[in-house]
Amino acid sequence: EEEDDVDLHLLRCKLIPLVTRAAEDGDWSVREEVACDMGALCLGLGERWSMVLIDLVQSLMRDHDDLVSE
Repeated sequence: EEEDDVDLHLLRCKLIPLVTRAAEDGDWSVREEVACDMGALCLGLGERWSMVLIDLVQSLMRDHDDLVSE
């Protein structure tokens, strides 16, 4: 079980930079997909790891493209 916890932690550590890059992508449709999936992602990551993504959530909510920020 401890090995599973380590594997899950490592997966989360790898996932955060990928989500960050996608949320900052120059293509509005990529940012829109991230915005649409952010709730499920935060739910799946749990409260502790979701707090890491809060800046991205706020950034997506202020995105200059209305389709992203809605």
